[in-house]
Amino acid sequence: MDSFPLTYLVLDGHFGNNNVCQMVQQSLGLHLISKLRHDSALYFEQG
Repeated sequence: MDSFPLTYLVLDGHFGNNNVCQMVQQSLGLHLISKLRHDSALYFEQG
């Protein structure tokens, strides 16, 4: 049976935050597709 490489991981909207995104990228080497949570920050605060 032939196989194909995985590139994306699709998760529920509950997982649409930076921590999960970083975990998926670093440990699995995949890109995350998820709905963003209502409390997600789309920017880094400049201090």
